[in-house]
Amino acid sequence: MIRHKQGTPLHITWDDICSNTGWHDPNKKHSLFVVESVGMLLKQDKRTVTIVQSHAMHDHDVADALTIPWVNIKKIKKLK
Repeated sequence: MIRHKQGTPLHITWDDICSNTGWHDPNKKHSLFVVESVGMLLKQDKRTVTIVQSHAMHDHDVADALTIPWVNIKKIKKLK
């Protein structure tokens, strides 16, 4: 696990989860999508990394949080 300071801008490449609803052919192959997300690090622990899109400087509220399990993460790059 790579440790970064809270607020560090990150570019994360990760495998998204695939789900199906309703009636469908169970033999049809469903593939995962590789996703790229960019955001400021909010927190990380042994299981997940959470990034946010916006951070209010006056009260520290955040918006548009995305939590990704480490097991899904392919690569993390620190942005400058």
